Amino acid sequence: MYRSRIFIAAMLMSVTFTAHKAQSAPAAQATPAPTIHQKALELLGAMGTRTVLEQNIDAMIENGRQKLVQQHPGLDPAFSEEWNKRMHERVKIDEFMNVVAAIYEKHFTIPEIDELIQMYHSLAKLNTPHVSASLKQKLNDEMPEIQADMGAGLMQLSEKLGSEVAQSVAADHPEYMKEPPPPPEEQPK
Repeated sequence: MYRSRIFIAAMLMSVTFTAHKAQSAPAAQATPAPTIHQKALELLGAMGTRTVLEQNIDAMIENGRQKLVQQHPGLDPAFSEEWNKRMHERVKIDEFMNVVAAIYEKHFTIPEIDELIQMYHSLAKLNTPHVSASLKQKLNDEMPEIQADMGAGLMQLSEKLGSEVAQSVAADHPEYMKEPPPPPEEQPK
């Protein structure tokens, strides 16, 4: 009889454990570990990158418009006005965020990104952040390359978007593409 009680108790524990395991398994599967891209975007959030991009997008578009006018002085001014309008409609901050996130993904591991996130949270609270010596060294060593990668990546995306918008304006408004007649030559007096 004693053995049967132990057997029954063992069976109940086994069934309970199995049932508990079955119930908790879907919950564990429902929350997968964040990807390095998600962690990089979280870091950008802590850094305030979206706000900086949003504050500078108008200047970026205006610089592109001025470059367009300088490179193609014969364009109807309506072309650059339409280009400017369409760029404002076309530019998505998330595309720029993804470019910057990819650079952090290239240079840092998830644990390093987590440490950077904590650093920025500490700074936001005006606390002195704790940063490991190895991460400090890595930041010092790789920051020039990171900044160069960001500049190149953001420029490449900006030029791609600007070119796509210019092509769409040219296709929709070929009349804007006509070069004005050359200025009349002065006759010798």
